[in-house]
Amino acid sequence: MNIKERNAKSGIQTRNEVYMFYVRYFKEYGYAPSYKEVAESVGIAVATVKRQVTNLIEMKYLATNHPGESRAIRVTGYEFKRRKTQ
Repeated sequence: MNIKERNAKSGIQTRNEVYMFYVRYFKEYGYAPSYKEVAESVGIAVATVKRQVTNLIEMKYLATNHPGESRAIRVTGYEFKRRKTQ
């Protein structure tokens, strides 16, 4: 595998990790995480999170009506209900 292929695979893996973090976070809290929370959890830079979120929006996995606002991101195709606390 050459460097370009390795970087592409790494980018896909990172994008998947960012997406799954959004899904898990929505399930638990009912709203989007901040870019900083995603970055710290996945172990990447905030700039990388923003780039991956942009990619995920273009791919229609995520959506927003307010570009640039991290808490305005939503996961498409899911209906989340907050867990009831006991």
